[in-house]
Amino acid sequence: MPLAECVDHAYDCNDPAFDGNQSTCAYYNGKYADMEGDTALLVVSAIIGAGMCFCIGANDSANSWGSSVGSGAIPLGLAVCLGGFFEWLGATLLGYGVSGTIQKGVADIDDPECWGCGHCDSGMSVYAVGMCGSLIAATIFLLLSTFAKMPVSTTHAIVGAVVGMTVVGSYEMNGFSCLNWSFDGGLSAIIVSWVASPLLSGFIGICIYKLTERLTLASSKPTRNALLLLPYLYSIATFIIAFMIMLKSKPTKSIPIMGKIIIAVAIGVVMHVLATFVVTPEVAKRLPSSVRDREALEAEEAARREEMTSLPARVRELEDRLALVSPPPSPPESTLPGVAAAEDEEKVVRMSQQEYEDLVHRAGMKTRMENAIDDFTSPMRTLLWKWMRIGHVLEHGQEDALNVFKYVLVFVACLESFAHGANDTANSTGAFSAVYLSYSDGLYACGDAETPWWIMSIAGAFVALGIITLGYRVIQTIGSDLAELNFHMGFSIEMASTLSVVIATIVGLPVSSTHCQVGAVVFIGLVKDCGKKPEEKAEGGGANCKLFGKIALTWVLTLPFAALLSAGFVAIGRAAINQ
Repeated sequence: MPLAECVDHAYDCNDPAFDGNQSTCAYYNGKYADMEGDTALLVVSAIIGAGMCFCIGANDSANSWGSSVGSGAIPLGLAVCLGGFFEWLGATLLGYGVSGTIQKGVADIDDPECWGCGHCDSGMSVYAVGMCGSLIAATIFLLLSTFAKMPVSTTHAIVGAVVGMTVVGSYEMNGFSCLNWSFDGGLSAIIVSWVASPLLSGFIGICIYKLTERLTLASSKPTRNALLLLPYLYSIATFIIAFMIMLKSKPTKSIPIMGKIIIAVAIGVVMHVLATFVVTPEVAKRLPSSVRDREALEAEEAARREEMTSLPARVRELEDRLALVSPPPSPPESTLPGVAAAEDEEKVVRMSQQEYEDLVHRAGMKTRMENAIDDFTSPMRTLLWKWMRIGHVLEHGQEDALNVFKYVLVFVACLESFAHGANDTANSTGAFSAVYLSYSDGLYACGDAETPWWIMSIAGAFVALGIITLGYRVIQTIGSDLAELNFHMGFSIEMASTLSVVIATIVGLPVSSTHCQVGAVVFIGLVKDCGKKPEEKAEGGGANCKLFGKIALTWVLTLPFAALLSAGFVAIGRAAINQ
């Protein structure tokens, strides 16, 4: 039975979800304007959402390529283009965006004590305006952090903005009591992750770095061992990232855990076969010693060809010289003395010329035959060189062994960009989907409408634009300012960051990939040359602890800064729609 007034958070009689079984209901009190059909709010949210996607690319997405660019494995221009492409591909194929993805640490929207969706005193209009304000606050924070070259967590930025929006937007109900401070998916878990993320990733990074160093660089045959290990590195990296995608991506979450493991193992096995028979021979061909040997061989062959090519010219020169020393014509036999002696001398000269001409003729035939054989066998020798090079690599060469990690490092960065596009694009589209749902359903937008794939694709395109245009700033911080990196260190960093996210996801700890990346860089940089004499220290190593302190301070400021900024925007928006 409808009540005369809206009291005690009664259900809204006009809510389509109201089934009439409840004893009482009341009509919406009309305190705030209904946002259903509000095109202005939708357009503003779309523009700001695109801006936040841009900032995600400029800051968060760039993390995956810091170690690749900083170690010199790939040029900056190519890195940001590859990163942009794989971010867009991940967002388009596996991306999703619902408001629930960014509501960590706050109450659900149907909680009658907070937003009260479906109740007569619903605050869903303020909720829609608040999500727009949260997008603005998170975008400003990310933009400032990017220009300051500080790698921060975009997830924590939007979560902090939603926290500020919740406190101010629902203050008339309970405000601060709508926050979830538990360790089970609440704000306390996020705060703990500020410390847990870099420590976990740093520990895993040290283990990976030391293990692979002992198996390759510190072994008696570093290059051979590195090439033998390479297919396993490719397959393990593929398995870990495929498993992470299936754990975090919405389209694959419904697959049972054993099914996810089996699929990830199958993908890893396929990658192992490809790496063994295709990638490893190509990597061996591109090792520094292989390139030097091949250049020396090509120079020797070019010199021999030049020598054979110049043979006809030398023949003509010798013929001219023989013509100069030929005797003059003999006078008539009847008028000159010593005719017999002169005839004998001319016969000797003519015999020598004839023999020389025969020799030149045979040499010319031999030259033409050798050139024909070279032209016929050159492709076969090139192919043989490519496939047999693994058996001739240097037994004692850390330079070659170090270069083996170059290619798998770039491969892992590509996979990480794909996974990031599939998962973290939702930090922007999740808030936008809340506004879009309010635009469609107004006060009764109590569900979690998933963002259409074409919106995810557009969002991925803006993420790609961000990493291409401004990603170099954060790449410089992680790749060179924070520590000097080499290929081996870069690979260990990427693997540690990815594995840390997988482990944290399984145990339910909301870690940030940015925090994991930075933690791995610092810890591996610190232990790189521990215990070595100055003359034994190789390229790379060391960590800028002062810069790390600034980055850590930025992490701590992320939640409160974004929350305060969002609270200010929401207060203005709430006053604007108050009736």
